Amino acid sequence: MKINRCHIYSCTMSLLLNYLKSALRNIARLRVHAIVNITGLTIGFAGFIIIMLYVSDEMAYDRYHVNSDDIVRVLSTSDFEGVAERSVSCPAPLGPAILLEYPHLIAGMTRIYNDWSTEYYIEYENSGFREKRFFFVDSTFNNVFDLKFIRGNPQDALGKPFTTLITSSAAERYFGNEDPVGKTIKFEGRINITITGVIADTPPQSHFSYDFLASMSTLRVLWGGKMPETWVYNPFWTYLKLHDRNNAPQLAAQLPAFTKKYFYDAEKDHITLGLQPLTDIHLRSDLDYEIEPNGKISYVRILVIVAAFILIIAVINYINLSTAFAIRRSRETAIRKVAGASRQQLIFQHLGESLLLTFIALVLSLAVIEVILPFFNRFAGKEISSSVIYTAGFLPKVFLLWLCTGFLSGLYPAIFQSGFKTLQVLKGRSTRNSSGFARKALVVTQFTLSITLITSSMMAFDQISYLREAELGFRKDNIIMVPVMRSPVAGKYETFRDELSSRPGIEGVTAVDYIIGTDHNNHEFRPEGYPQDKWQFYPALVVRDDFCKVFDIELVAGRDYIKGSKTDPMEAILINEAMVKHLGWKSNEDALGKRFHSRVGNEKVTGVFRDFNASSLHSKAGPLVLNLKEEPWEVAAFTNFIAVRAAKGQNREALESIGKMWELYAPGRPFSYTFLSNELNKLYNEEEYLSQVTAVLAVLTILIAAIGLFGLVSFMATQKINEIGIRKVLGASTSDLVMLLTSGYIKLVGISIMFALPLSYFVIDRWFGHFAYHADVKWGYFFLAGALSLLLTAAITGIKAWRSSEINPAITLKYE
Repeated sequence: MKINRCHIYSCTMSLLLNYLKSALRNIARLRVHAIVNITGLTIGFAGFIIIMLYVSDEMAYDRYHVNSDDIVRVLSTSDFEGVAERSVSCPAPLGPAILLEYPHLIAGMTRIYNDWSTEYYIEYENSGFREKRFFFVDSTFNNVFDLKFIRGNPQDALGKPFTTLITSSAAERYFGNEDPVGKTIKFEGRINITITGVIADTPPQSHFSYDFLASMSTLRVLWGGKMPETWVYNPFWTYLKLHDRNNAPQLAAQLPAFTKKYFYDAEKDHITLGLQPLTDIHLRSDLDYEIEPNGKISYVRILVIVAAFILIIAVINYINLSTAFAIRRSRETAIRKVAGASRQQLIFQHLGESLLLTFIALVLSLAVIEVILPFFNRFAGKEISSSVIYTAGFLPKVFLLWLCTGFLSGLYPAIFQSGFKTLQVLKGRSTRNSSGFARKALVVTQFTLSITLITSSMMAFDQISYLREAELGFRKDNIIMVPVMRSPVAGKYETFRDELSSRPGIEGVTAVDYIIGTDHNNHEFRPEGYPQDKWQFYPALVVRDDFCKVFDIELVAGRDYIKGSKTDPMEAILINEAMVKHLGWKSNEDALGKRFHSRVGNEKVTGVFRDFNASSLHSKAGPLVLNLKEEPWEVAAFTNFIAVRAAKGQNREALESIGKMWELYAPGRPFSYTFLSNELNKLYNEEEYLSQVTAVLAVLTILIAAIGLFGLVSFMATQKINEIGIRKVLGASTSDLVMLLTSGYIKLVGISIMFALPLSYFVIDRWFGHFAYHADVKWGYFFLAGALSLLLTAAITGIKAWRSSEINPAITLKYE
């Protein structure tokens, strides 16, 4: 029995070695076939794996927390007669109250706060920085989220007022190699905060990044010993850690009763609370007041589909070339059958060759990835390491990818070749039609996918161009936005504005609480016709004098705010056309003089301005208010950005003027600015990245298809070399011979164009659905993509056909 086993093992190894030798011999003998297949598969593997690395990185957001599946974020949606706010932040009392109500479901709670601020000013000794990642958090933050402490005690690091944690990179920026624990930083030039611990930097896969985490009790002291008790003001991001993830539906079912119990009577019928899993935030949340911009799961799916297209096209190449070149291996197959090989053994042999070729392509693709991944990271703003490929979580997927690709690539060619009729092959008769329907269908599929991707990428670029050049209803060019929140400039705005207005290069100065066109907040108003206690929450921008003038916002009825007026803040207000329609007023003129009270003032509508988008073009322009604040402390508190309109061509002079003024009013404080057009462009960074990646992948798909087409034409030219020679002897011209070899492929590409047209339109129409405004579908792009494919096909097939037709018939026919 032992001898039999050894004999079987020896025979099996001999057979496998024979298959390996045969495969290597065939690779060497059919070099064009092997090179084309390996090149196509290498490109396909490299593109697919890089996209999968990106997708894996996107899907990994916030999963580094041990209990990530048990953590949820509380959402608050308010809907006041069709004007909705979908907020990811909540009132301050909500967190403690919900924990008190449902301790059997909730294990922990923490809140994050930065007053929706873009930055805080932090000083240490003689240096200061504008920190965009400074947050106040509850002392329970480390109980809900996982912080890696480098220095300090995790148990009480945030237990006292005026304490903070600092990340290692921020600590190095402020203190170099010194130990920061125990050192004191100055917050906004007036509050000393002591560092109690150093924590690791925020992992890249986090839905928000921090450099400082200060104790929430600091705010309690600054606010007179207690947190805000109002259920209206809602700047606190609130997270809950559940005892078990399965408690989420049970807790969600309790939230309507919780709302009825705690929210004010004027709100409770308009507020809906919800729970959002922590791991859904990055890709499945596009709500109001996100801490940072998120990705989109739909865009991730698009990239996966495009990456799959690349791999499919590479597999089609392999199948096409393998079946085409099968005729040159038919005699080998017949001899093996005569020698006793079964069809199953022949299929196994050909599948083995397929797996060998795909393995070689996979190894080469890994080398390619090492080279291009750094460029991809810079392009995508990622920090993906190639070492991820070789981790226990990713490497099995790569192995499975190789097996599936090798099997799918080789299965049909293996069945095709193993099915040759032995007798007919040995008699020299063709057993199959080498230009069969299946191969033509696969070529059509290749080019249909390629043309669809090319067309879609061109339309994507067109949409990005449209978004960035669209008429928004306000001026965006030559506008410089200067953040001034909580700075000395905000409190001295009028004098700063007056002095700056007289400086070179300045055409106008105003201020606003949010960067126009990027975001806004909701405020309480009571329009005419609503009861005394029926407050409505409407989108609003808190502005200063000359706002409409600086931004060229057109008033369609009434007047603008009067500069320097003492009564307008209390008695005047501006609304847009959409608000007039929303309230059911007859016309813009009819709206003038109607009551539109704010929380403090007794305003009436004095002007109606033309609609403009207060946020991105993903959503339509809706009701909007331009409001002057009444109380002096509110006026300063809402002066977050100064908008400076520079004279055309004088941006440099304007910046010099602003910088000099800044030094006078905020000496020692870093001066920063941004151009409004740049901030608006950032709204579409995700779409621009998607369009660029799609364009690159579209080029790769057409490249793979072209490589495969070259291989097919080379094979056909070799097969028809004698026919070409005979036709040439009989008087056929070069153009006739070129048409002989090219016309069939050009027809196939023509059929691909017909299939690609409706498919491309479907893809584009679905993508346009992400935007409230989009470019017109340009049919010229469809025909341009088709024309490029036809030209590429004609060039590849024509050049090869021309070279074949130039061979001397005496050489090709001398043995006939």
